[in-house]
Amino acid sequence: MHYFFKSKDQCFIDCEWLNSLDLANNAQLDICKLTLNDVSDYWSGIITRNDLDNFVSESTSLAALSKVVSAGLQGEPEYDGQPLSWKITKQPDACKMVLVSYMGGKIPYELGSIQVPIVPSSRKSQVIREWMESTVHQCLQYKSAKQALLQRNQDLVANKEKLDRQLDELKREKVESDMMSIQKMKELVNSKKKRIRRVMMQRDQLMKPGHPKGTKNDAEPATVPKKRSPSAKANGQSAKRSRTSDDGNSSDKKANDTDQVTPKPTPTINISDSETDDENDFGTVARRPKRIITRNKGKQRATKHGDSDDSDRSP
Repeated sequence: MHYFFKSKDQCFIDCEWLNSLDLANNAQLDICKLTLNDVSDYWSGIITRNDLDNFVSESTSLAALSKVVSAGLQGEPEYDGQPLSWKITKQPDACKMVLVSYMGGKIPYELGSIQVPIVPSSRKSQVIREWMESTVHQCLQYKSAKQALLQRNQDLVANKEKLDRQLDELKREKVESDMMSIQKMKELVNSKKKRIRRVMMQRDQLMKPGHPKGTKNDAEPATVPKKRSPSAKANGQSAKRSRTSDDGNSSDKKANDTDQVTPKPTPTINISDSETDDENDFGTVARRPKRIITRNKGKQRATKHGDSDDSDRSP
């Protein structure tokens, strides 16, 4: 892999990367091949691990230094927010490259330096040819990568459009499904409301006074004997005392009329046949009038024996 970049001294640099850099490894290992030219002269050489010993510092970890030097050799303008640059010093037989960083972005300091030998005149044409071939090869690689990225971008765009259409279709289906669910829920709620309204109307009709709610199995309303007040009882007794024994039958009839009163019809509910029979039995029995009749018969017997005068005259 070739990395082409330009220094601030108007010097063009080609770095052919050979192996990864690890300053903690002391093995003799070729890291990269550097070729520099300023249009008139050329410098070229292979950089090994030993050539980078002056970058090692006790104040900085070797792992961090390895990353910084690798970024500088590959032409990166900065590392971890700190600017990086190469300072080129030309010498008669070599070229000195100094990697400069800026502490806090303002104070420059040297991280280390590399010595690259000059290319003899006999090899200058060969170095130029290698430079051109490397440039053309790198250009072809960039074109191939660009074409692959463009194709990938087109595929992603087509896939995005397809997914957008599917998303629109899903949104439309969701809206339709929601509308159908809402319509079904609306119909269900309306049916329940109608049923509730019908039941309430029937209830209101059944609650009206005198409404015939019974069915063919319902019994007739029962007659309940009306209780008399104490004053009415006293008046009835005084009237009975003033009557003679000859009027006993008529007094018995009046007492029966005053004692038994048929109440107003009351609303009935649907009940079973057994309950209806019990209610009819309760309504048809007039026990109090029977007791009154028995008392009157006793009075009649007393009158026949001549004892009614004393009982009628008593206060």
